Parts: sequence; C-alpha cells; structure tokens
Amino acid sequence: MERTTFRLVNAVEKKLVEKFKIDTDQNKQLGQIINAAYPDEKDIAQIRNRIRLTSKKTLINEFNHFQGNLSIFQPAIDITDQALDKERVDITNFVNSL
Repeated sequence: MERTTFRLVNAVEKKLVEKFKIDTDQNKQLGQIINAAYPDEKDIAQIRNRIRLTSKKTLINEFNHFQGNLSIFQPAIDITDQALDKERVDITNFVNSL
C-alpha cells in the first residue's frame, strides 16, 4: 500500500506561526504551536479551534510521516484514502481561512 506523503504538518505549523507570531524557539512541536496560537482558556472560539486542530494532530502527523508500508504513526492506517483526503482538505481549508 502506498500513499502520497502530504506536507500538511508543515503548512499548518507555518500558517499558525506566521498568523499568531509564535516563537518557535519556545514552541517547536505542533502541539505546542497549536497551544501557543490559542492560549485563552476562557475564549470559546479559541478553545474550539485548539480542540479542532489538536484532535486532528495525529492525522496531520500521519499525513507527514506515512511512506509506503512503514509509518511512525499507526492510527490512520485503516482509514480509506478517500477519508484521509477529505480530512486533509478539511484541515487545509480551516488553516487557509485563518
């Protein structure tokens, strides 16, 4: 089984870092960048955005690391290519709307 390697994690990180002026010396990993972009625990919109991206984090990393039949992250391995592509499009659209 072979899937195209998507560079979604880089696009998500880049967009969040640029939009929210995140210090990447302090926040190096995707989860840290998401938390830095949406730090307000009382702002419902920030909480929703943080949860939306955090809940997709494993899939975002899966898109980045899956190559051939070897994968650092295994949870999305049983998801169809069509479902993965839909998730990629949804995440890309969300990030582009920021």
